[in-house]
Formats: sequence, C-alpha cells, structure tokens
Amino acid sequence: MSVPLSQSSENDQLFCWEQILKTFPIYQISNRYSAEVNSDRLLALHALLSALDQIGTDISDASVAKYKLEWWHRNCVVNSPDECDHPVVRELVRTGAMEKIPSADFSALLALVWARVDSEPHPDLTSLRAECEKVGILCFSLEARVCGVDEFDTNAVSGLAAQSGFLSLASRSGCAWVPMNALARHGLSRDAVEGRLTSPAVDQLFRE
Repeated sequence: MSVPLSQSSENDQLFCWEQILKTFPIYQISNRYSAEVNSDRLLALHALLSALDQIGTDISDASVAKYKLEWWHRNCVVNSPDECDHPVVRELVRTGAMEKIPSADFSALLALVWARVDSEPHPDLTSLRAECEKVGILCFSLEARVCGVDEFDTNAVSGLAAQSGFLSLASRSGCAWVPMNALARHGLSRDAVEGRLTSPAVDQLFRE
C-alpha cells in the first residue's frame, strides 16, 4: 500500500526521475498514460530498471558489475528492502511496488543484466530475438504485478515482448544491437559500427 508523500519521498521521486532520464527519457510520455493509482509504482519500477540497465551497459569491468548486482540482490532479495537507504528502493517500498515483485522475478532480472555483461555477442537474429523476448516478457510481468495483475498469457504477448525488449534495450543503452552474422554478411567489424563510421556497407546494414 502506498503511503503519502513526505519531503523525503518527494526527493526520492525526483531521484527516480533523474535516474530514468539518464537512460530512458521516452518514459516521460508513457508515464502520462498510466492510471494515477499506479503512476508512482511504475515510476519506482522504471527507475530500478534504469539503474540496472546502467550496470549492464555502462560498466565494462565484469567484476565491478558483479559487485553492483550482488548489492541489489543482497539489499532487495536476501535482506529486507525496508532497511535499505537507496532512494529507488525507498520508493519501491513506499509505493508498495516492492511487495508485489516476487523474489524469483527480482533475481531473474538481475540474471538477465549479468548475462549482458558476461556473454558473447549474439551470433544471429534468432539469438538476439530470444533475449529480447525474455527481457520484454519479464518487464511486462513486472509492470503487470506492480499494477495488481498477477497473471497474463505470455504466449499472447511474445511477439510484442520481443519488439518491446529490443526497443527497451536499445533506447536505454543508446546503442543498436547487431548480430555477428549480419556484420559478417556485410564485411563489417564491431569497431566499424561502434565507431559510427560512415560507409556504403554500414548504411546498407542499418537499412536492412
């Protein structure tokens, strides 16, 4: 159950917005269409997703990423989140969102972030789509749960989840995910794409 805003809570909400705007500014639009009763919960949830996405995207040292993910696991799964002093966790608790997120789902979310840090590049579009679908379905599930919907048909949303997962990952990370076989087909290297080099081959890749 959500509790009224105090000055401290207002500061925590501001922190959540600042966190989201670092990685997912388009959320400003979708937040306007959420029901008022769910708005604060969804804000806290997306701030959490944003903070975790930064770990999976911005940290190149796997040991540092692992340390940060272990911190989230320790403070939100192993220990009571009520005792955590992080602004995002405080908002998750205050709004009642945290109590609606099963520990297994929270752990699965951390595992997906770790997989982005500690995995090889996707070899093909099938592999990329599979990961995007997992991300999309889990995010749909978390949003549904914090809004009070405990079950929904994952098969019915799998295609949309794959697209949502890809757009979420791409927009949050500010990058495009390209399967390795697509690079090979156009005779390109990862450095050429990551360096945003302009060439007919790069142009054709992104038109594809």
